[in-house]
Amino acid sequence: MSAKNLLDVLGCMFLLMSAIQMFMTAKTHRGFIWKSIRLTSQVSLGGAKVLLLIGGLIGLASAVLQPLLSDWIPPLPALLVIGASLLALNGACQPPTFLFLAASRERGFLLASDIELLVPPLKLVHLLNSFEAGVFVGDSIHYSEFRVSNNWQQAVRTFSVVSPAIIVDIRELTSNVYQEIVHLAEAGLHNRVFLVADGARAPEEISRLCQMLGIRICIVSPQLLRNGLSRIGWTVLFHRVDSVFHFLEARMVKIADASYR
Repeated sequence: MSAKNLLDVLGCMFLLMSAIQMFMTAKTHRGFIWKSIRLTSQVSLGGAKVLLLIGGLIGLASAVLQPLLSDWIPPLPALLVIGASLLALNGACQPPTFLFLAASRERGFLLASDIELLVPPLKLVHLLNSFEAGVFVGDSIHYSEFRVSNNWQQAVRTFSVVSPAIIVDIRELTSNVYQEIVHLAEAGLHNRVFLVADGARAPEEISRLCQMLGIRICIVSPQLLRNGLSRIGWTVLFHRVDSVFHFLEARMVKIADASYR
């Protein structure tokens, strides 16, 4: 097989991956897909993901203009350029299915890394500082990082609106993490939130908040969350799941019930 054929095969794989990602997004963001894409793109413009956005647009433009500007644009295989460009655009603009909130500390890094491995081809986003996580863990969560140069609270609030499921690690309950839980509760988004705590027991501050607002927030242990998320991406790909949150909630209840038998 020639080098060109190998590049074409690679391009087809990239196209297939981008198509699966877009299909999954359409399934999990039913009814507000275009708004979610617009809001996610706005967040990307405020951080490093803008490089993916620019690179994807340049790649698509070069694939279209290459026949006209062959003296200026290298003759790269069109399938490869288009496939890689679509993956880059998905990285910057594809709305997340899961938003992960936690303190930028070891346990948060490790849980983010585990979730990143469990949910593909669904998308996870977080605003953790992956450069503080060490080389191995940092590399595993860097692609899903959406840190912005300013106003990170607004980025969190935007992703809270567009993410069908929100996971908050409260094992390190810093003031910033607590304030985000308060915002989620006051904004009426608590019905898509999983709080992660050792032994699935909420700290006193969270219990008081729920009592004061008269709300219920799901609390799970780290292992129960991992079990619930196992193969979630492929389940959503091949089966109808009207609500990712309610599917996970029911799945984790069944897992918890089974563990007590």
